[in-house]
Amino acid sequence: MNPKLTLKNAVYLCSLLSVLAFLFFVNFYRPKLNLGTYNSDHLPDFSFEDVEISQLVDGKLKWQLRSEYAEIMKKDDHAKLKTATGKIYDDGKEVINFKSGFATVHLQNSKMSLNKATAQFLMNDDNIELSAETLTWDPKKKQFIGHDNIRLKSKLATLYGDYFYVNVPFKILKVNSNSRAEVYTDYDKKN
Repeated sequence: MNPKLTLKNAVYLCSLLSVLAFLFFVNFYRPKLNLGTYNSDHLPDFSFEDVEISQLVDGKLKWQLRSEYAEIMKKDDHAKLKTATGKIYDDGKEVINFKSGFATVHLQNSKMSLNKATAQFLMNDDNIELSAETLTWDPKKKQFIGHDNIRLKSKLATLYGDYFYVNVPFKILKVNSNSRAEVYTDYDKKN
């Protein structure tokens, strides 16, 4: 008996059995491929890249938004914008500019909701900077409303709170709900 032939036969037999076992396993095991299902109710009707949206009333610019990506959902009556920057105007003059990681504009009433937002109120002598978890612009009331982790900063003070609103033109600025203030003196501003 030749030992090389026996080793050769043993390797051949093992290879053959391995192939047969693999084929047997594949024949009875049928993995299910889940391609996922898409609910057409949550898909946008339109999507845009590098878009600018503006509102004009009687030929006057009221607000302007720029975004790297936007979707319009006709059924829900809103547009969603990713990484939005914008401006709000009063009597043709820019009074507020803002940035937001995510924004929603309601198509019928032009209300804007801004998440993770910062804004700057452009005043004559002292601009006020604002940051908040959520900012809402109500064009009918001409009111900017902030919710959660509010921080208003000017030359003279920094205010913190959970809720605030400001009317345009800037006549009323109200911060409430767990609010506190840090007021700066001339000494503080120099140092």
